[in-house]
Amino acid sequence: FTWFKDDAPLVASSRFTTYYDIPSKLIILQINDARPNDTGIYTVRADNKSGTVTTSATLHISILPSVRDQSFISTDVFQRLEQGNQPRFIEEISGVDERPLVDLTRLQKLEIKPNKFIEEEQPTEQFRPSILIPLRNVHAVENQPVVLSAQIQGKPQPQFVWFKNNQPLSEGNRFRTHYDIPSKTIFLTIAGAREDDSGIYRLIAQNPSGQDETSCEVHVDINQPIIDQRSFVPQTAFDKLEKPILKTDTIISGVDQTSFF
Repeated sequence: FTWFKDDAPLVASSRFTTYYDIPSKLIILQINDARPNDTGIYTVRADNKSGTVTTSATLHISILPSVRDQSFISTDVFQRLEQGNQPRFIEEISGVDERPLVDLTRLQKLEIKPNKFIEEEQPTEQFRPSILIPLRNVHAVENQPVVLSAQIQGKPQPQFVWFKNNQPLSEGNRFRTHYDIPSKTIFLTIAGAREDDSGIYRLIAQNPSGQDETSCEVHVDINQPIIDQRSFVPQTAFDKLEKPILKTDTIISGVDQTSFF
């Protein structure tokens, strides 16, 4: 399976996850933290030796208002009040002495400076991504899984993009990537390595403060024997066994032939 967005290969990212559910025969694409720029036409293509089939769908991301602008009270209620009788003016007489107890001019002479108990919020520290542990070259065996990993830090959390031979790595059923926040480690897992998976893999980490990258080489060996064929006994040990211990012209008798006289 290969995914496309607006007729372009869908670039692998930690926000996109795809998997194929064998019992239900469903291919699923999950988009985490949906954003307005995720709006578009998504197409999935299924390939095998017998042919190819595609299907597409349109995704639209709506922006919800942060403040609810709907009225709690219907406007009809206020219209009924306005249609009533003419307002009646009633002269209000207060029964409380409203004269101030303290002369306001004396308070104006006093300079009151309230203490500032609320500290100003300090801006959040941001820094560009940096590679702590880079990708390492891998020699893999055919049909065995391959795992690439690198430790990268950055604030805010970087976005990751994978490339193979300077081409964006398309999200597929055999390729999965995820970022482990506690260990700051990004993983790329290739299920069932093939010969055409060999190449140069490059990872770019970027955030608003900048970007950093690391790369490695993956080589997939074809039909490499899994059994260790090295000899348990050195070959030189057999050379000593092949050498004769006694000469052929020497005869040693088992009887003591020493003369008594």
